[in-house]
Amino acid sequence: MTDKSTKIDRRKFVTAVGAGAATSVALAQPAIASGKRVLSVATPWPRAVKNGNSISLKRIAKTIELATDGELAFEIHWLGERVKPRQEFDAASKGEIDGYFAPEVYWDKKSAGYNFFGSLPFGMTAMENEAWLYQMGGQELWDSLSGKFNIKPFAAGNTGAQMAGWFKKPIDTLSDLKGVRIRMPGIAGKVYKELGAKPLFLPANKLVSGMKENKADAVEFVGPWPDMKLGLHKIAKHYYWPGFQSPGAVVALGINRQVWDSLSPAHQEIIKATCMSEYRDMLSGYASNNGWAMNELRHKHKVDLRQIPTDVLNELGVVSGDVVADSVRGDKLLAKVYNSYVDSRIQLIHWAKYSDEAFLVARRLPFPYSPKHLRTVPRKPLAVPTPKKTRATVSRI
Repeated sequence: MTDKSTKIDRRKFVTAVGAGAATSVALAQPAIASGKRVLSVATPWPRAVKNGNSISLKRIAKTIELATDGELAFEIHWLGERVKPRQEFDAASKGEIDGYFAPEVYWDKKSAGYNFFGSLPFGMTAMENEAWLYQMGGQELWDSLSGKFNIKPFAAGNTGAQMAGWFKKPIDTLSDLKGVRIRMPGIAGKVYKELGAKPLFLPANKLVSGMKENKADAVEFVGPWPDMKLGLHKIAKHYYWPGFQSPGAVVALGINRQVWDSLSPAHQEIIKATCMSEYRDMLSGYASNNGWAMNELRHKHKVDLRQIPTDVLNELGVVSGDVVADSVRGDKLLAKVYNSYVDSRIQLIHWAKYSDEAFLVARRLPFPYSPKHLRTVPRKPLAVPTPKKTRATVSRI
């Protein structure tokens, strides 16, 4: 990968994470060859799809190799190359591979608790998720949950707020959801099911063909940038917002516990710091690219942007709360996760009312932010990026 953003000063990086000088230790299998240890990491994204998630995984691998002077490297296995689709978690748990890089909501059949560490409908934003994990006890609970499956988990990316998805037909009332076959993983799929829809799962490389072959009536993926790259705007014109199902989707790096324990403290700290850094890098990457992509979808491709009706959104919220609460019944650990998440969410919502939420509303007031007589640079109309500019934007992240 030739991404300039991955070039770092190793000495500054190691100093920042407190790793100290490189150490020489005896490591467990897989064995080191010529002083280099290679960890196999599988992901559910196709090699050909170059969206924010695949870019992030490549950047994580590059950063770790640079920061360890080549002592530690990742061998990336894309969708189906070494592990069957949706089997990445099991393979890492059993030690068939060393780790996975994927949204935690993909593993909700293993435990409903993974929805809390991925994304919950009407849950937390990216910043709030980070606050819960690192400041309010979330990471310790995540360690306890994944420890049951022999995994050490890290938040290694976040897509930010997503879109609600692409629909072949408009959704004007709750009754319009009846019978709709929608690609919706995780607990949000159960919410749709309660309202009469038929949730299903399709991997990223099957979303377009699934719609074309009439296997699905609606699909959600991420947001304007990756959705347009997949070509979803070519098979459905009704693009709905807000993405209630995923206000801030965490993408995780999960490492086999024995492999993690066999790493040196220095290498462990480098991985931790890299994941924390990539959490924000992925978030900023999606934010910067979704802007021009939405502009292109609206003005070039004439996509029909629609807001979910308030009454439908309210009912989705009511059902979401019930489904989330029901998902943890009878499990003591999940009850702790639920209580921690809900209590933290209440606190963060209270603060957001006076901070981010209040500011965003104020920012949309119709005042002239840059009066003409103060401008030093003439204002240009918002234009659809050319393919050349689009590629440059993507390459920077």
